[in-house]
Amino acid sequence: MITPDLVVFYLANIIKMSQTDGKMNPKAQRALKEVCKSLPMDNKTLKGAAGMVSGGGHVLTPVGRFSDKVRNLEDMLYVALVDGELSGSEREEIQGFVEKIHVTEQQARTILTETKIKLDLQMVATECSKCGTNLVPGTKVCPVCSEPIATGNPAR
Repeated sequence: MITPDLVVFYLANIIKMSQTDGKMNPKAQRALKEVCKSLPMDNKTLKGAAGMVSGGGHVLTPVGRFSDKVRNLEDMLYVALVDGELSGSEREEIQGFVEKIHVTEQQARTILTETKIKLDLQMVATECSKCGTNLVPGTKVCPVCSEPIATGNPAR
């Protein structure tokens, strides 16, 4: 797990990727929020990471152990692909990061494929109508807000 002192750089990479194609749409915002839930961070960390990117000079920076770097790549791909495509500029940024962390082309393709599968599975998942949390299929009660989940509630 990435250490708290490095989370700001890890998160800045993800924010940068979410804005690389010139926009951060609502899907990318939700994806970023989902990634943030899995990190040891607070609002100060998020603001610090956003500040690093807003200046325009942030370069994707590998941080942590090799497994942290690969996870960061997965999270960046997730945020970049959530809008349904990987733009040319996103592809270039990802390729540069892949080279920095010494992931082979085959490994990068595998990570890309697995990320696409994750997104495809989310398309069939449900979403809480009260708080918007993505839920695994078959969930009967939202684990975040305790809202009962109606069957057949499609993801938005």
